Amino acid sequence: MTSKQLLSLFLIAFISINLYSNEQVCAAKKIQTMKASFPAAKISGYSVVVFDVDMNGNIKKPKVIVSKCLLKNKKTNSREFQDCGIFKYESINAAKFIKYSKPADSNGMPCELKNQKHEYTFLYDRENDLKFFEERSD
Repeated sequence: MTSKQLLSLFLIAFISINLYSNEQVCAAKKIQTMKASFPAAKISGYSVVVFDVDMNGNIKKPKVIVSKCLLKNKKTNSREFQDCGIFKYESINAAKFIKYSKPADSNGMPCELKNQKHEYTFLYDRENDLKFFEERSD
């Protein structure tokens, strides 16, 4: 390698390391959650809500990305989680009350958190359904 190539390689590595070390990590602590109301349907399941957290620790743009019901599979006669929308409304309503401490980066500067997740569990028949939640692997 020529000295120009070595110098170029060194500069690229130095700039890359410097850029990496200048990245700040934004963090906050979840300080309040609200239990979701149980929907009218008598069924167990869960939902996952994703949202952003603004500089004041408030939730922005909550959206349900997963909503599953514990249903009987007619082919196998077993119970399994299947997509359903039953829990979306109650999950979004409860997520609006989640509160975080004010997010700050590693230098103490205010920042926003993106794509935070919270899972809501809906157990209708706790005695019989809890084992399915414990065995879940997703």
